[in-house]
Amino acid sequence: MFDWIAPVDYLISLLQELVNEIETIAAGLSEQITRSPADMFGTVWQTTMKICSTALMPLAICIVGFLLCSELYNLYCKNNGKLDIELICVTAIKFILPFLLMTHVYDFVNVIFQLFGNVTTWIGKGIVNSYSANLDITALTDSISKMGTFARIGMWLELVIIKWGFRLMWIMAQIIVFGRLFHMALLWLFAPIPCATALHSEHSQIFKNYIKTFAALALQGALIVVCCGLYAGLVSTGFIDGSIGMQYGGWILLLYSVILIFTLFRTEKIAKRLLNTF
Repeated sequence: MFDWIAPVDYLISLLQELVNEIETIAAGLSEQITRSPADMFGTVWQTTMKICSTALMPLAICIVGFLLCSELYNLYCKNNGKLDIELICVTAIKFILPFLLMTHVYDFVNVIFQLFGNVTTWIGKGIVNSYSANLDITALTDSISKMGTFARIGMWLELVIIKWGFRLMWIMAQIIVFGRLFHMALLWLFAPIPCATALHSEHSQIFKNYIKTFAALALQGALIVVCCGLYAGLVSTGFIDGSIGMQYGGWILLLYSVILIFTLFRTEKIAKRLLNTF
């Protein structure tokens, strides 16, 4: 009598929309995560990079000069005031390399990003191509047709709530992705300062930590793509194949999404642990 309130075709269309949103999360994040700051910010990025380079390069050169004087003074003290021309020349030459690195520091950082970006792209393409989310319309129609009127209404309310839940999850995923991008952009722009300490005997750890931190952010992109692939696979083998049932399938999808967001928040710490930087 009240079948018109939640018709079978309408419920199936809602299910298909949920599956499409899952595909959007998996494919959309995989595409966005491989984009560089230059791709995201456009001409503003090039302008900002020039401004930061002009402002930071004199400071970085001063740091190199100060560290060179400090290294020469320590060398002088170790030799009890005796001048060793060979060691002085080696020390001075050693500080030429950080200067050359600073003049090409943005190219160096871009190489690191491209290296991890290629890995992320390969993983993303493999996951997206292997993911298939095709609903068995015939089986779903039979299952929903056997439901009572109030069960269909309950399913309709459930799917509407879950649909908005998915959209909220998508917004949170975007926040994680763009937060990573801004973090990486700041490290990218201020690269000349840690590069100034590259070969100093006492402070070279600053440069090493910088490289590991930036590499961890780049690696985080691959971890995010893998998480999205596992999420899509979990949904595909569970809800779409029918192993988790129709009655609570939507809520389990939402639970999977909550787990995904929680894991995405953890990817930065996981990446830092993999590269031994905290």
